[in-house]
Amino acid sequence: MFGAAFNPPQLGHQQIAVSLLKEKLADAVWLVPVKEHPFGKKLASASDRLAMTQLLVQSIEDELKKTSEFTSQSAVRVETFELDEPGISYSYRTLLALTERYPEHQFSFVIGSDNLSTFHKWDQYEAMLAQFPFFVYPRHGFPFVPLLAGMTPMQNMAEVRVSSTQIREQLKVDGVISELMPKAIAEYIKDHNLYR
Repeated sequence: MFGAAFNPPQLGHQQIAVSLLKEKLADAVWLVPVKEHPFGKKLASASDRLAMTQLLVQSIEDELKKTSEFTSQSAVRVETFELDEPGISYSYRTLLALTERYPEHQFSFVIGSDNLSTFHKWDQYEAMLAQFPFFVYPRHGFPFVPLLAGMTPMQNMAEVRVSSTQIREQLKVDGVISELMPKAIAEYIKDHNLYR
C-alpha cells in the first residue's frame, strides 16, 4: 500500500512503485490517494487527483513492461477506499479495513524517508507498526532517521529527487514540469488549469 496525496502524482511516486515491484518486495502496489490530509494540507480536488493517479498507473505499467518481466495489469492499481470514506484519511484505519475486505492479501506500507521525522504524529502509529511491515524509501536530503521498530530502510535504492511541492512551485514560476512527471499527467494539469 502506497498512501499519498498525489497532489500531483510525479516521477518520484512512479520510481517507488516500480522499485518495489522490480525488487520483488511486493507482488502488487496499491496507490491510495488521501481524501482529506490529516495534517491539513490543501489539495486539488479528489476527482482530479484520482484521474491523475489513474494516469500514473498507466505510466508505471508502461515502465514495468520496458524494464522487467511484468505483464500483469494487476501489479499496480488505485485503491479508492480513502476517497470513498467521509472525513480525514488515517493510514491505520485504511490498513485494517483493507485487511478485512481482502483477507487473501497481506498488506505492508511504503513511506518516503521525509516522513520519518513526523511519523510519531501519525494516528496510532505504534499499533500500525506492530501489525504491518513498513518500508522506507530514500528521499534526497532526508536520512533514515529516526527508524522505528518495524521499519525496513530501502538502503540500496536510488533516491527520489522529485517532489509534488517542487512541481506546484514550478507551475507558479514558469509551468515547465515535463521532466518531473509522466507526460499524460503534465497534459492533464495544463488542460484542467491546476495549481496555478
